[in-house]
Amino acid sequence: MPFLLRLQNYRRGTFQLLSHTSRLPLRYANTAPSNFKSLATLGRIQRWRNRILWLSVPIAFFGGVAFVTYVPDEPSLNPEGFIPFTLVAKEAVSSTSSVFTLSPRWLSTNAQIYDQAWKDGVWSVQVKQPQLQIARSYTPLSPMLNSEQNLDSDLRLLIRRDPQGEVSGYLHRLPVGAEVELRGPHLEYAIPNDVEEVVFLAGGTGIAPALQVVHHLNVLNSPSGSELPRIRILWANRRREDALGLPTNNQEKPAEDNSSTARPYKPPSLLARENLQQYYQGELSLQYFNDDQESFITEDVLAKCFSDSVRQAKKCPREGSAGRKLILVSGPDGFVNYYAGPKVWQGGVEHSGPLGGILKRLNLSGWEVWKL
Repeated sequence: MPFLLRLQNYRRGTFQLLSHTSRLPLRYANTAPSNFKSLATLGRIQRWRNRILWLSVPIAFFGGVAFVTYVPDEPSLNPEGFIPFTLVAKEAVSSTSSVFTLSPRWLSTNAQIYDQAWKDGVWSVQVKQPQLQIARSYTPLSPMLNSEQNLDSDLRLLIRRDPQGEVSGYLHRLPVGAEVELRGPHLEYAIPNDVEEVVFLAGGTGIAPALQVVHHLNVLNSPSGSELPRIRILWANRRREDALGLPTNNQEKPAEDNSSTARPYKPPSLLARENLQQYYQGELSLQYFNDDQESFITEDVLAKCFSDSVRQAKKCPREGSAGRKLILVSGPDGFVNYYAGPKVWQGGVEHSGPLGGILKRLNLSGWEVWKL
């Protein structure tokens, strides 16, 4: 087929010839983009694909190793920040007091933390009131003789409902299953290793530190076969019903009350269940004093307590060098102030402070006093 040739361009001594009939009208032209790629372009794409593939293999490998070996830290009980616990049980042990059982959301290292705290001495945790953003310290009950408690995780707190207490009132209003935030542990008193005798003055829920001392000396810090320290606990309460664990022969049923506000009689259970005197392998005595029965820890009672201690020490001398004699006082501020003088604040930290009150007037020698 004949065709007309014409000169198009002159470039570098060459001619470019175009067919006169090769140009079509625009209305017949295909305006869609072409899918055609040159061999060079396809080669470059394939090379990049190969590079990406080789890079993805080590990235996937090391990413998998990191995922397997890295486990995010679960928050454990610590003195710096609050972590959530769950209120799993709340047992009313009197008309004003309850035992709260708290279980942590995570069980990672709490067992080791508790174990070290029990070994150190008397310790507490802080409970947060989230609405007011305040916290109060409470002493966990010792885990002795309580098969229902998970010793690796749960904490129990004996808390009295104070009409003016923001945190205690908040806790008593919480239902079982609610979240409670705790921070700790905080060491209140490091129990020395060479203790010979302990006299503990406890007011109200201040019995909780006394139980910690018994647990510490009986289980965690006494060498096998050694003679355990003598322990004498004097426990004062405002009402008889708060004296949990009174001996059976003293648990007379109260007189009948026909008023509409009468509460059914329920024998105290907490200390009866733990049964201190059977639990402790050494010499332990526990005396109860109740304001509503006009039974008080008077100066004469304390003087007799310490004179009995002297007679007992002479009657049953201990082998080896004499150990340390401790007087521990725990309870509301008024209780502590009356018997041992007020605690003091120094540098933002509360300290035991100088001795005062009845114990100072007794002029005891050879005894160390600590206020909790």
